[in-house]
Amino acid sequence: MNSDILSIIAIFISIGVPVFEYFYNKKINDINIDAHYFDAVYEEYLLRKIPDFRIKIERKDNGEMVGIDGFISLLRDMRKRSLYFKFAKEDFYDEIHSLLQNLEDELVLLDNVVSVEDYNKFQTKVDSIIYDIYSCIISATHKRNKSEDR
Repeated sequence: MNSDILSIIAIFISIGVPVFEYFYNKKINDINIDAHYFDAVYEEYLLRKIPDFRIKIERKDNGEMVGIDGFISLLRDMRKRSLYFKFAKEDFYDEIHSLLQNLEDELVLLDNVVSVEDYNKFQTKVDSIIYDIYSCIISATHKRNKSEDR
């Protein structure tokens, strides 16, 4: 009788372990695919494009602003490339879209000629929004990695 119970338990375990491993590995693979999409869309922006375009924004001695148009084009391109997430991760998409739009609004609304004081305020605001964009993308990636650890 005891050996029958042990045999039944062994059968359940031998069936349960592969099923558990299958679903666990499927979840990890899905997470890895999602992380790949984040890398494919944002890696170049985060590592090269945003810093390169940000450094090109400057105030000339006469107060004229330069480098704004290129950055605006970059942000529009980034928003377009983010469309995948509108369908795959809508909460993230809404947040990143809003941040990108806020940054573009700051750039568009800036006067063509600004004082040193206004330029310093502008720099602080732009850098803060850029920080928020990076945080949004990085935290979305980390949330996926944390669920992988579970």
